[in-house]
Amino acid sequence: MTRVLAGVGEMLQARSRRRLYWVHAIWVTILYLASIVLFPPESSLDEFVNYKTHYYSNHRVFFVLFEVFSPVDFVDTLLKGISHLVASRRKRGCY
Repeated sequence: MTRVLAGVGEMLQARSRRRLYWVHAIWVTILYLASIVLFPPESSLDEFVNYKTHYYSNHRVFFVLFEVFSPVDFVDTLLKGISHLVASRRKRGCY
């Protein structure tokens, strides 16, 4: 996750030399949001945190974010062309 946030920082600092791509931005947002859900806020650093309780209070949101992965992956692959889509599905054993 550190690399994702560092990458966002680099994109912002060098925005005149970086061309944003919406598919890339969606992937970054999904990964970032999923990582936020996994950990309690930093404001609770001085409080006792039971990670099991935290997990079960947030697991639905976490898995909903992962459900978004499949359609985003499909669109991302489709944008690369039909031949790429067919080839990637063959590699995964879908055909």
